[in-house]
Amino acid sequence: MEKSSTEYRHERQNIWEIERFDVQQTVRFGGQLEITYEGEIQQVKWVSGQTVRAVACDIANSGYNTFTTNCLRRWKCIDDPQISLFVIQDYKKLKSENEKTLYIKQRYFYISSSLKDIIRRYKKRSTKSANFEFDLFPLKNSFVIFEPCGSLAVLELLRLLIDEESLSF
Repeated sequence: MEKSSTEYRHERQNIWEIERFDVQQTVRFGGQLEITYEGEIQQVKWVSGQTVRAVACDIANSGYNTFTTNCLRRWKCIDDPQISLFVIQDYKKLKSENEKTLYIKQRYFYISSSLKDIIRRYKKRSTKSANFEFDLFPLKNSFVIFEPCGSLAVLELLRLLIDEESLSF
């Protein structure tokens, strides 16, 4: 028997959260880079390590006395439940190396998933025009970094733009 979306949402913790299986990102941990050259152009490929999938989970947020509704997007790891099972809040209280490693993995998972999604949506909207370029990316997107691990976002954005989108620095 097929379940309705209402029954499905009641089985989970947050009934307002909608899992978007059509919006997934791949996040990689560990491994190494393999660098090759095609003429004078350097190609970078990530090999080995752990690969996990992130599924978008959306929650609609409506404002007070307005017709505007925004979407709050968080990510759920479907290949390694430990990453999204619980979120460690305070790095200073962590004792073991495993806890500290999990903390960094969780932060990197959320940062990488979000940045990849931002780039995906920018490309989807921008490729409708005849001459798509990343020149307008900084004008169309802004980022607020407010936590210690947020500095990972700067490095990950650079990595994504250089290694995966083949932009020059």
